[in-house]
Order: sequence, then structure tokens, then C-alpha cells
Amino acid sequence: METQVTDAAARRRVFAQPAFRRYYLGYAASLFGTAMAGTANTFAFLDTGRGASGLGLVAACGIAPLLLCLPVAGVLADRFGSRRVLLAADALRCANRAAFALCLVAVPRMPLWLFVLFSVLENIGDGLFMPSYSALIPRLVDRELLRPANAALSVAKSTFSVLGPALSGVLVAFFGPALVLGLDSASFGVCFLALLGIPLAGPAVARVAARPLADLREGWSVFAAHPWLWLSTLQFALFNFMVWAPYLVLGPTVSLLHYGGPRAWGVALGSWGLGGVAGAASASRLRESRRPLIIGILGTAGYALAPASFALRLPLPLVVLLLVIGGASTQISGVLYATVGQRVLPAGALARVSSYNYLGAFALGPLGLAAAGPVGDAVGYGRVLGFGACVQLLFTGLVLALPAGRRAPDPSRGPGGEQLREHEPDDHAAELLEVAVHAEQGSLGHGRDVEDVR
Repeated sequence: METQVTDAAARRRVFAQPAFRRYYLGYAASLFGTAMAGTANTFAFLDTGRGASGLGLVAACGIAPLLLCLPVAGVLADRFGSRRVLLAADALRCANRAAFALCLVAVPRMPLWLFVLFSVLENIGDGLFMPSYSALIPRLVDRELLRPANAALSVAKSTFSVLGPALSGVLVAFFGPALVLGLDSASFGVCFLALLGIPLAGPAVARVAARPLADLREGWSVFAAHPWLWLSTLQFALFNFMVWAPYLVLGPTVSLLHYGGPRAWGVALGSWGLGGVAGAASASRLRESRRPLIIGILGTAGYALAPASFALRLPLPLVVLLLVIGGASTQISGVLYATVGQRVLPAGALARVSSYNYLGAFALGPLGLAAAGPVGDAVGYGRVLGFGACVQLLFTGLVLALPAGRRAPDPSRGPGGEQLREHEPDDHAAELLEVAVHAEQGSLGHGRDVEDVR
């Protein structure tokens, strides 16, 4: 059974752990740079006059390599340690942003293929990062501190998603996007140095010869054994295709046509982030619930508010209000989903399971990004965004109506329902992994590298 601690005590304990504190500072720096770079990326392309269809095409070309990297990154992180993969991801993204900034300065009206190249490299770095990040956090803090740790990281992400776009809008308007991309490159360098300083112990279990396909099957068997997880993945696959991809392409385009351009889009992104700050802070103060996934599912309805605001072309102050509400509800949802996964999924397969989660969630994204511009041109940007808002509410209701979607295993109980003692969670996680693997493919007969970053 997990030790219950007060909110204030939990936050103090989280930041009292040196490895988490060091990573938090580096990660926060990279979040600030990335939050600024989104606006710079978008308007660097729109300034070339290629429009929404070209923007969607560039984004879609970048997503494809991300999808290919995710399973590989999951295997690498579980085998060799999440920190090593994160270091590679930050190094790649640092170099890519620096090269992008230099090209914007040196190459008048950059050709389309260069935008595609930088998008591909950016998404390869993101593909390496995502599963590794999911697996790193449980190794930075004690088990009972996972929710306040996730909430603290979400507060940082949301805070900089407020400050970043607002500052970026001003910097892009006055100095151009190259400066902002250069700052983002430097922020990844800061995160790289922070990660480099986190000490690692030697592997606790020796690993036999590499069997990547067996690793992938093992991760899939664990993923498939959790209906709540694959139902959520299916929900977000459709969400990214029909809701968020059109919003990311058509939102800035509507902003450019009806709200004044990059400053208004920066305000919109900042408003979403402001709500995220409030939501993440609230998530750390929520009382422990026996059914956290119900709250998590309800929170996903907030994603409908962003496309709905632009579809209706509401006055900017009302858009800001709705985006704050949407950002808060979705951030609470994200913290709860992340914490449930870190508590109930086996630690030795967490990166691989996360990679399947991300892979499924993003699988249809390229189609949505590529289709948003042409479909919007044909039927109207407002209709596409309004349709996305409606289907998001429908998805939320469907998942909530399915018992398997709102129920996760109780991590404090064993397979037969017996109460586990406080020192048993890791043994139980290992048992779940072994059962899932045997059910899928028989005994694999090999161990894994274990990194200890505490």
C-alpha cells in the first residue's frame, strides 16, 4: 500500500531528490525553447506564402519518421537505459534547431525540401524522446511521489507553453523566426548537460544477446493486456486524425486571416498553456480516487474547446477563456493517465509499452495533417474545425461508456485480489510482465539492463 503524504510534503519530497531536481531544471529549459519554437516554425513557413496545404504537408512528412522511431526507441530505452536515449535525442534536436536557424538567415525563401528535412530530423528526435521520458520518471522519484512529480513536470510544461508562445509571437514579429529557433537549440543543450550530470549505477541484471523482435513482442503483449490503455490509444489516434491535426494546421491559418497573425496565435497557445498550469497544479491536489481514469476520460472533452473556438470565430477574449478551460481539463487528464500507467505497467517494459501508445496515437496524424488544408479549402476551415469539436465529444462519451476503458488494475493488489505489502510493487510488476509474456509467446529467457538514477 502506498504511503499517503500531504500535498505540500509530497512536493517537498519530490524536489528534495537530486536526480529529479536536476532533470526538472534541464527539462524546463528545453520546454521553454520548444514552446517558443512552435510559433516560429509555423510562421517561418507561412511567410514563404505556401499556405495551409504546404504547412500540413511538411508536418505530415515529419510525423512518419517519428512513428518509425517510436518502437526502436522503446526497445533501446528498456535495454540500455532511458537516460542514454534521451541524451541522443537532445543532441540531435539541439543540432537540428541550430542548422534550421542558420538556414533561415542564409537562404532566402527556403525551398520546401529543407523545411521537410528539418521537420523529419525534429520528429526523429521526438520519437527517441517520448518513450524514454515515460520510462525515466519512475526512476527519478519514489513510487508514492509519481503523481506530484508528474504534476510538477506538467506545471513546468504548461507554464512555458504560456510564456513561450507569448514571447515568441513578439520576437518573431520584430526579429524573425531564426532567433527563436536559435534559442530553442540552446535550450536543448542545457537539458543535455543536466541529463549528463545524473549519475547511473551499473546494470543490476546482465543482458544476453540482443533480441529486438522478442523485445517488441514482449512490449506488445503487455500493451495488449491492458484494455484501458489500448482503448485510450485508439481514442487518441482518431483524435489526432480528426481533431488536433486539423486544428494545428487550420488554427494558425484562421488566426492569420481573422485574428491578426502570429501574435493572436501566440495568445491562443499561451491561453491553453495557462489553463494547463492551473490544471496541473490542481492534479497534484486531487484526492486519491479509486477510478482515476473516469476523471481522465472526462478531461479529454476539453480538447473540443480549441477547434470550436476558432470554428465559431468567437471574439478573442472568449477564445482565451475557452482555451484556458480546455487546457486545464486536458492537463488533469494527462497527469492522471501518466500516473496510472507508471503505477500499473511493469517497469521493465514501460518504454516499449509507451512507444506502442505513442505509435498508435500518432499513426493517423500524418493523414490528418496532409488532408486538413485541402479539405478546409474545399468545405471551409470553420466546418472542418467544428466537425472536429463534435467528434471529440463523441469519442469521450464512447470511451466513458465502455467499462474496460475506465478501469485499470489496482496496483496495490495481487493477481488474486489480495492486498500487497508495501515492499512488493516491483515484484508484482515483474510477475505481470512474466504472465503477459508467457501468454503471448512463451518464456523469453533473458534479462534486461536496469539503470538506477536515484
